[in-house]
Amino acid sequence: LIPADQHVIFFPNVEAFTGFVSEIRNIHPLLDFISRHPHDDSVIGRYSQQLGLAQDLPKDLVASIALTGSDPALATGSAITILIEPKGNFADKLLARIHDQISLNFVLFHRQVKSGHAHPDGPVPPHDYYLTDDRSVSAYLAIIGGKIVLTNSLQQLALIDRTQVKVRPSLASLDQYR
Repeated sequence: LIPADQHVIFFPNVEAFTGFVSEIRNIHPLLDFISRHPHDDSVIGRYSQQLGLAQDLPKDLVASIALTGSDPALATGSAITILIEPKGNFADKLLARIHDQISLNFVLFHRQVKSGHAHPDGPVPPHDYYLTDDRSVSAYLAIIGGKIVLTNSLQQLALIDRTQVKVRPSLASLDQYR
């Protein structure tokens, strides 16, 4: 599902993903040291708010997680996608739990969020969405290839779908991953 031209980090379980998120919050001094541009120390918080994830994903339903995107400028804002592989045949149950978590997060923070389901024509697959006009909330959810896809970009959702149907090459199709 991961397009060949995107970066990716794989996590074997929820604990590894949660640990990464915790550690990334601590490396901002290093990023500032090696970069010409100072980094916003609330980047992880901004992505968490944008996607609606304030809690850990349900460990009992998640087999693995991949974090991907097309733009390496994560520290300044970028399209980001979380691919979640459910355990067994629990994609629908996992999707429902993620919806509950996102909805609860927005209620707790009194966010005025537009939400719904879209079944558009064209390259974008059917999906659910949570949006605000200022994009402080921008979450698109779909099941593609049996995986839960959570992204802040409709274009990313389309790219993942086109990769799944083999219109675009996948990372797994590259020689170095065979």
